[in-house]
Amino acid sequence: MKILKSIDLFLDHCEFEKNLSEKTIVFYRIDLLQFLDFVTLQKVRVINKIDKHIVKAYVQHLSKFEPRTVKRKIASSKAYLNFLEFEDYIVVNPYRKIRVRIKEPKQLPVVLELEEIQSLLSVVKKEGDKVSDKGGHQYMEKVRDLAILELLFATGIRVSELYNLTNENINLESGKVLVNGKGNKERIVQVCNPETLKTLEHYYKLYEDRLAKSGFFLSAA
Repeated sequence: MKILKSIDLFLDHCEFEKNLSEKTIVFYRIDLLQFLDFVTLQKVRVINKIDKHIVKAYVQHLSKFEPRTVKRKIASSKAYLNFLEFEDYIVVNPYRKIRVRIKEPKQLPVVLELEEIQSLLSVVKKEGDKVSDKGGHQYMEKVRDLAILELLFATGIRVSELYNLTNENINLESGKVLVNGKGNKERIVQVCNPETLKTLEHYYKLYEDRLAKSGFFLSAA
């Protein structure tokens, strides 16, 4: 079978049998037509001539792209060859005979500037100040949101760590927060910002009954 015809069969399978999204099919088409261009340059025009040597050469050819793009293009060709194998158009997917490892460079997290943090906290605080009923649910939500943001920015803890904080983990008098991190390792983080401590005290006062019942910093809300 000619490779182009087999690609059309695969794309029809993706659209009508697997009901994949239009976006996914578009990417498959782009990647597989590029795969076709490559194997054609290798003088391969029928599917049973696609072997592990061709696939290895194709993976090396992709090295000029970004790691994420390489992973996607390999995934596209793998899915296509898996289809051919499953439908008995080829004996075995050549990818089964090679090992492919693509390392993506570690990306540093995006960090907000101090001015951006201050602006965000100011907006949330002003939203709370606008609420007339200081004992109502809407006001309590605003205080909760501010307490969460203040604690995150003041300590640098992860959201998952914040979620697992219990009432006993936070000492408002000393400003110390006991954090249970990755690998169940504990560490103490000191909150030095008086505004953050003030917000946390207000939060604990508003949610006193719920906090006593739940035992967790966030589940009370």
